[in-house]
Formats: sequence, structure tokens, C-alpha cells
Amino acid sequence: VFLTLRGHESPLTAAAFSPDGRRVVTAGHDRAVMAWDAEQGQEPRSLRGHRGGVTSLAISASSKLILTGSRDGESRLWQVEDGSLRAALPCGPDGLGSVDFGLNGHKAVLGGHDGTVQVWGLD
Repeated sequence: VFLTLRGHESPLTAAAFSPDGRRVVTAGHDRAVMAWDAEQGQEPRSLRGHRGGVTSLAISASSKLILTGSRDGESRLWQVEDGSLRAALPCGPDGLGSVDFGLNGHKAVLGGHDGTVQVWGLD
């Protein structure tokens, strides 16, 4: 094991490496998203604001943005460097099962627990 990262207060639901390899991003039922240093495992940047467990995450190809989906019926777009919230995208009361970025990073796809798919422009 290269690193063991601890910080979530409940089970994890998603984990991903940033495309540039600098960060590991995790999400869990504790409503938190954490962006960790992938080499040192230093204290993570904690992204908070979801009112329900975070069910999915995606990292943009530029490694500058994180997209999260939650049971709270909202997707959130975060700036990696400072942890700021760039946008909150409502998606319905049943929550999200999956999220992803388009290849150019200008669109997001949200897969809802109600069986719907939404495509959002992020510009």
C-alpha cells in the first residue's frame, strides 16, 4: 500500500485520480468530497455543501474541476485549487447515480435515480 487516506466519517461511494495524477478525490455518505494530495496524502481539501450523501464524482480532463452528484437532488461543480463552488445544478428530488464531463469540459451529463439523463452546458 502506497498511501492510506483517512478522513471520511462514513462509507465511501466514489474515488478517482485526477488526470494530471496530482490528486485523489473521494466522496461518501457523509456528504463530503475530499481532494487529497496523491503523493503525500496531506490534509485534504474538504468540499462541503451537499445535503445528502454524495453518490458520484468526476474530474475534468484539465484536472481543474470536480463534478459531484448527490442524493440531495443536486450536482455541484467545484474549483479544485481553492475548493470554491462554481455552480449548483438541480436535477430532481430522487438524486443522482452518476455524473461525468464531456471531453471538452464544457458539458456535464447527470444520470438520475429516476431514470432521466440531463446534459448541461457549463460555460
